[in-house]
Amino acid sequence: MRHRYTGSLGILFTALLAVTVPVQAQQGSISGQVTDQATGQLLTQAQIQVLGGGTSDGTLSDAQGNFTLSMAPGSYSIVAVLLGYETERIDGISVSAGAAAEIGIAMTSTALALDPVNVTVSRGQEERTLAAPAHVSVITADQIAQIAATSVADYVKTMPGVDVAKTGINQSNTVTRGFNNVFSGSLLVLTDHRYARLPSLRLNNYNLLPTTSLDIERIEVVLGPAAALYGPNSANGVMHIITTSPIDRPGSTMSLSGGNRGMAQGTFRQAWAFSDKVGLKVSGTYFRGNDFEYTDPVEAAAAAAAPGTIIGDRDYFSSHYGGEARLDIRPWDDPSDNIIVTGGLKTLGNSIEPTLNASMTPCKLNRADRNWCGPGKELDL
Repeated sequence: MRHRYTGSLGILFTALLAVTVPVQAQQGSISGQVTDQATGQLLTQAQIQVLGGGTSDGTLSDAQGNFTLSMAPGSYSIVAVLLGYETERIDGISVSAGAAAEIGIAMTSTALALDPVNVTVSRGQEERTLAAPAHVSVITADQIAQIAATSVADYVKTMPGVDVAKTGINQSNTVTRGFNNVFSGSLLVLTDHRYARLPSLRLNNYNLLPTTSLDIERIEVVLGPAAALYGPNSANGVMHIITTSPIDRPGSTMSLSGGNRGMAQGTFRQAWAFSDKVGLKVSGTYFRGNDFEYTDPVEAAAAAAAPGTIIGDRDYFSSHYGGEARLDIRPWDDPSDNIIVTGGLKTLGNSIEPTLNASMTPCKLNRADRNWCGPGKELDL
């Protein structure tokens, strides 16, 4: 009885061995080594993932950068991921039964820049954002390139602490402290350290800025009082638009965009760097669209009381165009010491702007029709 039991175990073991050996013979493997492309250093703890329907969950490279994956025969792709390096992918790796596919993965190092953004507080001196004496929020050129906007205010409307009230398809009012209203000019707006608003009226009209989106290097926003850093009129926050020097970024750039309400916008920038000391830039933009329709009950009542007049006959077509030129000269070795000569022009071809007249209703801003508000209520342009 004992001999029969031992014999049964021997037969079962032999059967299992006969089944296991062919299964192992059907498997293949992918082996390789992960290294730094520039230095050749062996990289450990790199995540190796398999694409292509394999049953492997992946693995990590060991202390010598080596890894091995057991795979069924087929074609696979390998992805290597390691912090501080670009993700590498190798396609078309063929695995045969009982064979090992050898590959090498060379990964490219990427610099992990911590706090790379500089801001221009402290009386125009650039400092790192964390070292600045005030909290400064920054919209970079890369972020600006990803946002479709009709004015500069569209770039900052999602920032914490910024209140943007849209009054038209390309008109808005922006504040960071206090209440927002039609003529809110409490926010100090600068372009390259210069006032970008009408100082006499304290009016910020963003669709009249000649600076185009292709010119902007970054936008800095200070939410709180900043008189010690930016001078007077900055008690209710600052928005500072910094543009790119033609010396630092020469070349040609063009942008075309469109949307609903018949909106279309074209922008171009052409910059020449004649040397590392002198550069010239010209840029321009054109915008058109149909503004939001609204029937003012005051206008409707006035039109009914004075038939035959043009009260309430509102044209919702909106357009503006403009351009800017800039000459940069760097006579000294410090690249931050620039002599900048710049000038620009922005024209409202047609627009509806919230202005005040005797009836406290919006007037049409159109130089061809100065009496749109009605007889005796001429809008002074």
